[in-house]
Amino acid sequence: MPPAAVLVAYLPGLVLQMITTGIAEEPGWRDFAMPRLQRRYGPFFGTLILGPL
Repeated sequence: MPPAAVLVAYLPGLVLQMITTGIAEEPGWRDFAMPRLQRRYGPFFGTLILGPL
């Protein structure tokens, strides 16, 4: 188990990365993958496939 100081320094950076990467990646996947998935599987199943990803 790492020392508490390492966790205190690491966790805010991890949260910031998750937020900023998620903001940039979400529209990219929706704009790229969603139309292709909906054409192939339909709107409902396309959304179910992309949602967890």
